[in-house]
Amino acid sequence: MLASGVIVRRREKSPSTSHDAGTTDRVAELYLCTLILNYGFEVFQPLVDVGVDFLAYNQRGSLLRIQSKSRSQEEMTVFDLSPPKSRKVESPTHVIYARGRMPTDDHWLVPYSVVKRLASKISGPRGRKILRIVMSKPMQRRFRDFYREEGFEAARGWKP
Repeated sequence: MLASGVIVRRREKSPSTSHDAGTTDRVAELYLCTLILNYGFEVFQPLVDVGVDFLAYNQRGSLLRIQSKSRSQEEMTVFDLSPPKSRKVESPTHVIYARGRMPTDDHWLVPYSVVKRLASKISGPRGRKILRIVMSKPMQRRFRDFYREEGFEAARGWKP
């Protein structure tokens, strides 16, 4: 109720029918989680934000810390990644990128070291460093070793 005595009622949207960014991001995360599982990894999702979206063990028993980035439309090509705020938090070991409506075959599983090397370094609104990947044709060529099965095959044998 407002001070004037007027009651304001909001129309709530159902999360299942809403197309807001939060719902779309969650659908993409769940889809990417199923991809990781289908490629034979043991996957866990942290309940709290620890700077990564998935923890996954590969066949060698190495722990991968995976950050997911997705865009719902194929023509959207800009992916921004903020490194962890605290030095106490470990950076991801891999970043999984997906583009297009879910389910999509357009996905890359890229080692974080490669992302750091190829990304543009920009400043965010509060001066924090952001790693920006523009998934242009030249970037897709650079990421070709991490596209679909190739990226997961490389991650299967990854060790820190």
